[in-house]
Amino acid sequence: MINKKFHVSWVSKDLLKSENPLFINGMKKLTEINPDWNLEISVDEEIHEYLEKTLERKDFLLIENEHVVAKCDVWRLLKLYIEGGVYLDIDRYCNIPMEDVIKDNVKCVLPTYKDSDFSHDIMISEKENPIFIKALELNISRRHQGHKNVYFLGPQTYMHSVTHTLLGHNVDTNPDKETFSKIRKTIEDMPFLDTYREVPPYDTIIYRHDGGEIDLERQKRELYREFSIGHWTGEW
Repeated sequence: MINKKFHVSWVSKDLLKSENPLFINGMKKLTEINPDWNLEISVDEEIHEYLEKTLERKDFLLIENEHVVAKCDVWRLLKLYIEGGVYLDIDRYCNIPMEDVIKDNVKCVLPTYKDSDFSHDIMISEKENPIFIKALELNISRRHQGHKNVYFLGPQTYMHSVTHTLLGHNVDTNPDKETFSKIRKTIEDMPFLDTYREVPPYDTIIYRHDGGEIDLERQKRELYREFSIGHWTGEW
């Protein structure tokens, strides 16, 4: 069974006290409609310690001084592989309970961002899923090769790990329609896998919008200001 645990990364556990609409309609709502699930917020120091404890020394040294965003990309893979459960970013609205997301006998749910790639900001799986050990191996080996690009090591490497596990070869982001249809068909033919075509923020695997406009960018910026941090890209 999939571990009933939400894995979330943030700079402070005081996130639970925030009155920002992004939190109220996201993390807070998530816990309210899933009362039998546990929410674990890991702060930067805890992510660093988890990586140091779990990775081989030579691999940890590759990421020891990287930005926490890069560390989180590795941390989420370890969390899902070792513990299982659900990893998700904080900037997601929620109104769909997990009992409606995870069907009977499903061991892994692989939502997609439209027909572009697999959603990297939400991961749902039983522990010891080969997809996540493959993603971890690719991430670490590419770091040893000198790669530093966050997008390549994060979403693109995750796309490679999923497609290599399912099809036996890597498929890059934004494949042609025929290729993505083949990937979806492969998932549909496996009774222990499931997927969902996300069009965020209005239609995702954990949220269906019922009208009005969501100014997610403004809410996210306000939440970052509340905790006195800037976006990892340096754009704001």
